[in-house]
Amino acid sequence: MIDLVISDRLTKIAGLVSKNKTVADIGTDHGYLPIYMVKNKMAEEVIACDMRKKPLEKARQNAKEMGVLHKIDFRISDGLDALAPGEADSIIICGMGGFAIKKILDRALNEGKMPVGTDCVLSPHTDRESLSRFLFEKGFKIEEEYLLHEKAAYYILWKCTYDGIERKASASVHAYGDGLIKKRDEALKSYLIREEELLLRVLEKLEFLPPEKVSERIGEVKERLRLNYSVRWF
Repeated sequence: MIDLVISDRLTKIAGLVSKNKTVADIGTDHGYLPIYMVKNKMAEEVIACDMRKKPLEKARQNAKEMGVLHKIDFRISDGLDALAPGEADSIIICGMGGFAIKKILDRALNEGKMPVGTDCVLSPHTDRESLSRFLFEKGFKIEEEYLLHEKAAYYILWKCTYDGIERKASASVHAYGDGLIKKRDEALKSYLIREEELLLRVLEKLEFLPPEKVSERIGEVKERLRLNYSVRWF
């Protein structure tokens, strides 16, 4: 048996899952997260799901090499399709775009596979604002929120509970995260500064182009800058 070293992001994701639960990792890829959780006794049961056969076979091989093959249930699954309603107490969906996560959750809701009280740990790579609006509108209460800065990328992490209660939030909350703004998060500060720099560069380039062709885009960039400045505490 060999040791498994995973990224800080995956370690944080694992730590957000409620203990002593049946956990389903959707889009498990090579299975590092389920393997880590089993080896560290962070869940009673783990179901590793992926819609692609080859990565799932690789995940199975990794689990065998780590000595935990018998503790993980591997399933070919598009989203939650291979899960029975309520079979998993906690659902992890990370490592994919926000629109893909939204599609998975929406289908699960429509098919009755997301009972009230289900925990979700979500981390979209893209389109986080669209996913944030979906979570608020569809009744997912964000319990914890983190922003991790790894290399050149920023990753949002949400721990949510599905309670079916529709909520509303401002554009700034969907853009930057209510919890992150309130606690004056250092990673958010870094993100806001970098976003400002990028927006100003875009604005500078646009102002050299014919106004009739870029006026709408200039307005969008200036509005985003205004939103950025509106949440600053520094």
